[in-house]
Amino acid sequence: MSSTITFHSWRNIALSLTQFRYVEFLIKSTPAISLAFIIYITFRGVLS
Repeated sequence: MSSTITFHSWRNIALSLTQFRYVEFLIKSTPAISLAFIIYITFRGVLS
């Protein structure tokens, strides 16, 4: 019984770590996405 509880707690820890890393990735990639979007809009305006 205790092993099942341990497994569930480890699973919760792994899930929270995964979510934290996903949020961290989003925060780090947001400036790059914004920059790429601005460049895309600029080039589209220049080319058309």
